[in-house]
Amino acid sequence: MAHRLHFPGLMRTHSGPIDVRDDQVQIPTKITLRCPCCGGAAEAELPAHRRGHFIVLDVMPEAAEPWSIGCKSCPFRAGPLSYSDMRDKGPLFYRDDQRGPLWAWNREHLAMVKRSLLREDVAGDAYVRLETYIPRHWRKNAQQLALLADDLAAAGERTA
Repeated sequence: MAHRLHFPGLMRTHSGPIDVRDDQVQIPTKITLRCPCCGGAAEAELPAHRRGHFIVLDVMPEAAEPWSIGCKSCPFRAGPLSYSDMRDKGPLFYRDDQRGPLWAWNREHLAMVKRSLLREDVAGDAYVRLETYIPRHWRKNAQQLALLADDLAAAGERTA
């Protein structure tokens, strides 16, 4: 079975796409997946890092603490899971390749992407470090993608 790439836009390694800066691995501590049971928004989190936005590792994400997943719409729960096992539970919830492409790790990252596309200041945003990974071609359709971001955010609210 071919490996599915659920998280586009970042460096791909044997354990999945990651953000690598200064020889360290940085991944968000909260990722919103599409629930494999109901299709709603399921939050994947590193329980020990709920207050932070990123975990920085000197090794691959598999060495991180186990992830847990909980759906907001149904009883689906999973964990403890490795990064790869968590990633394989479902695609990103905030993703649309049909009208986009547009994707985000979670609702907060989606909001930052939208503000950046609209050329608003994101300097104080918790996800500003990921602004450099917004593809340049997204900016050509910034207004359309901003509306799509609103639609994706509204879909997330409906599943809460």
